[in-house]
Amino acid sequence: MKKISAIIILILTLISCKEKTNENPSEKNMTNEFISRIHTPELETDFYRILGTTSLEKHTAGFQKINWKKDFWSEYESGNFNMTNLEAFNRTDSKYLSIGTAPNTDDTFQFVVGLGTHKETNDKNNPIRKIKLYFTETENSEVPEKLIELFFKGDYSNINSELNKYEMDEIEDLYLNIK
Repeated sequence: MKKISAIIILILTLISCKEKTNENPSEKNMTNEFISRIHTPELETDFYRILGTTSLEKHTAGFQKINWKKDFWSEYESGNFNMTNLEAFNRTDSKYLSIGTAPNTDDTFQFVVGLGTHKETNDKNNPIRKIKLYFTETENSEVPEKLIELFFKGDYSNINSELNKYEMDEIEDLYLNIK
């Protein structure tokens, strides 16, 4: 009797494990995990502060809290050009979306949007990302906000369609995460 009970428990355990194994990959593929980080003028060039896990709402609110115009002109006039950069990283597919600023005309700045991927290196503390930078030629915050929304929805084809309207430059970039 004990052997039959043990066999039944073993069979039920195996069936239960199989069902859970079949559920997890689909759940994992449906859930994206996003990390947010920021570079501010106070940080050394190429250093980012990790803000932690994020969502569309949280990242958009963070974007809106930054005084992009003030930060840009302060750095521009000082000659440092160490501009604020807000970034989201999709850990599921290793995609990056970064929003920063750059000069546009003598009296305007522009949002610069970076879309890229993480490249593995031998040194975990010195990762590299490959990014295409798009120069929007506008201070209109609705442009990056729309791209942030598309990024968090995983709608890369529409992101690419939007970004193809702008001039692009592809770079490899080193960065360091700090706590």
